[in-house]
Amino acid sequence: MQVIWMIVRKFKEDDAEEVSELIRSTFMEFVAVDFTKKGIENFLKHENPEKVNKRSKNRIILVAVVGKKIVGVIEAKNENRISRFFVDASFQKRGIGTKLFKATEKICKQRKSKVIKIYSSLDAVKFYEKMSYKKTGKVRKNRHGIVYQRMIKKFR
Repeated sequence: MQVIWMIVRKFKEDDAEEVSELIRSTFMEFVAVDFTKKGIENFLKHENPEKVNKRSKNRIILVAVVGKKIVGVIEAKNENRISRFFVDASFQKRGIGTKLFKATEKICKQRKSKVIKIYSSLDAVKFYEKMSYKKTGKVRKNRHGIVYQRMIKKFR
C-alpha cells in the first residue's frame, strides 16, 4: 500500500460539482451492479451539485483531498447514520476511507452519538466490518430498487 499525503476537511460549497461527480462515477463503477435499473435512477437523481449543497446544510460532510483533487467523501446525517461514502477507484486501499471514517466517527461521538448505522452497499461490507461495524439482518432491497446491508457500530 502506497502512503499518500492527503488532508481531510469539511465540505465547502465550491466542492459540490467535484463531490457530485466523484459519487456518481464511483457508484456506477462499484455499487450500481447490485441495484435494479430503477434503483440506479433513483440514486443518481439525488446526486448533482445542487442536492449535495442542500444536504450540506444539515449533514456532516467531509472530503479527502490529495493535491487539489477531492478523492473521497463521507456524509452523515443526524450524527448517527452514514448516508454516503465514496473513495475514487484509483485511490482506494491507501487509508483514505479509514481516515474519513475515523474523522466522522470522532465528530459523531463529540455530538454524543452512541451508535452509527449504515445501509451499506454490498461492495463495502468488508470495509465496514474492518472498521468494527456488524451486520444486522439480511441483505435487503427497498421499493426503489436499492440493495443494501444494514450495519451498526455502538460506542461506549
